[in-house]
Amino acid sequence: MISRLSLAPLSLPDLTPDVFLRTAADAGYRRVCLRLFGGDAVRPRLLSPTLVDDPVMAVELGRIADGEGVAITEIEVLMIGRNSDIASCEPMLAEGAAIGARVLTVCVVDEDIGRATDRIGTLARLAGGYRIEIGLEFAPSTRMRSLGEAVALRAQAGESNVSVVVDALHLTRSGGRAADVAAACEAPLRLLQLCDAPLVAPEDPADRLREARDFRLVPGEGEIDLVSLIRAMPEGCAFSVEVPDAQRVARLGPVGHARRLREAAERLFAEVK
Repeated sequence: MISRLSLAPLSLPDLTPDVFLRTAADAGYRRVCLRLFGGDAVRPRLLSPTLVDDPVMAVELGRIADGEGVAITEIEVLMIGRNSDIASCEPMLAEGAAIGARVLTVCVVDEDIGRATDRIGTLARLAGGYRIEIGLEFAPSTRMRSLGEAVALRAQAGESNVSVVVDALHLTRSGGRAADVAAACEAPLRLLQLCDAPLVAPEDPADRLREARDFRLVPGEGEIDLVSLIRAMPEGCAFSVEVPDAQRVARLGPVGHARRLREAAERLFAEVK
């Protein structure tokens, strides 16, 4: 399983993409996810200042990744909003394909789910030409709030290259558990994002949002039953660690933080076997 583990950019959001790649390699990763620019006319830089927003930069990052022995397997995050223009996403897909990515993570912030579903279908057909799969990530703070809603939207989109991304925190905060993941076997579940948290959520919605973006716990240091969640995922699925924690990064350094996340994931995988 460790060979299918990637480092998510939100774990080290203040690094430039080139430094992020080298840091991941130094911390023992052989796969990473990168954040690429494109597709949201309203909030294109939502969530992270660390973006690949230039074709020349993408080519250079591909060269660095090859030199470091790191595969760029996923790209993120495309926010489907009311003003999203799917045609404008093609450069993002082309750049992603050029550096080897095979999954684009997508969130839905459009209140019109029917419109969002149509756009995801169009995006999936466009992405298919680049051999890229669309991974639908649900979160309580978006319009696709739960695993059930993501599975339903995926079915309505009707495209074979659409799958569902399960984030351990978002699953827990939406009321989902490992049993729900196991029951969703009809939908392709391609990626599990690992992190940890207390089972009791912050009361204030703003604090819940800050928890997701800034204050996650290292896998195994909270109360989420991650072992059962890993067991519930389909055989052969991919994993990533997504744990933003600026204080821990300041204390351990970027490489130390990334290495600690990898080691925590390894301990979970060992427990699953």
